[in-house]
Amino acid sequence: MKEYSKTFGIMTMIYLGMLLIDTLFTLFSTPANYSVIVTSLLGIQIKNTITTHNITTTFSPTWILVISYFVTLILGFAINKGIEKVKNKQ
Repeated sequence: MKEYSKTFGIMTMIYLGMLLIDTLFTLFSTPANYSVIVTSLLGIQIKNTITTHNITTTFSPTWILVISYFVTLILGFAINKGIEKVKNKQ
């Protein structure tokens, strides 16, 4: 059980790092001159509203975020299981 919690923690931190990079890349690659709604690759929706007096940026999660997180966890556990098999084989 301890090894699963370690894998879970590591994969969560990796996913958060990927999410941060993806969100920042999407945020700064949006056009700055007009209002736009963009969804990042990992599922963060960025709504940028520009009026004459202010600029508002709103971040919201989508279902893609949840699905990509679970896919990342499943891949992490599969990689961990493969590494364990190789170690036990030797």
